[in-house]
Amino acid sequence: MTAPAAPVILVRQDGQNIYVRWQPVLNATDYKLYVGDTIHPTGLEADIPDDDLEADGWFFYIVTNEAGQTFVRLTALNVTAEESGYSNEVQVNLQGAMGTQSQSQALNHASRGTRLW
Repeated sequence: MTAPAAPVILVRQDGQNIYVRWQPVLNATDYKLYVGDTIHPTGLEADIPDDDLEADGWFFYIVTNEAGQTFVRLTALNVTAEESGYSNEVQVNLQGAMGTQSQSQALNHASRGTRLW
């Protein structure tokens, strides 16, 4: 078996939040989201299973982080844990909120009834 293709991410920011979306990758069973304050981040933000697919056919994840420069990228894994290359990398400059950092969370986008795209 070969590793899945690299995903392509779309990123939007709002204050201290980074909204990350991507479509499923063929043969991917999980995704790894990497976030950091330097280019080519290797700090694992989240492991996201393929069953977190939203009703609209996209994946969705929110990262809440401190103010400053933040880089985001993603990989896909197959059933044997072979990891794809990295997705496109996106840089955002976050506004922050009172200098605090809160834990990121995956959301069930469809059940919340909120459209961000």
